[in-house]
Amino acid sequence: MNKREFIGSLGMGVVGMTLSPSIFGAERAAAARGNRNYAWITLQRERTLEEWQREFAIWRAAGIDGVIAEVYDGRQAYYPSQRLPVKSDRLGLILPAARAERPVERRAPTRARGRGSAASG
Repeated sequence: MNKREFIGSLGMGVVGMTLSPSIFGAERAAAARGNRNYAWITLQRERTLEEWQREFAIWRAAGIDGVIAEVYDGRQAYYPSQRLPVKSDRLGLILPAARAERPVERRAPTRARGRGSAASG
């Protein structure tokens, strides 16, 4: 390592040290409010209301808190639009299914009590 590389590395380290409190503070704030998990879904495939209800139940059981629905795929809209070509109102179909899916109360993760302990979790 020559002098130029050393000074460059030192400068990057100083920048990293000044940013680290804000980065770690953001992590603590996120941990305090709890993480939320979302899934991106497309509405291109035709499904019945019962299929959507089953999908939402599966996603909820997997820990997904909400979905972000792609309602326009670049060619067709999947909601009642006055400006875009509408294929069908699939958003109107999934919203009642999504609202009907009740959130499951989550418990905070617990740590194992010790090695060999019968009670864990």
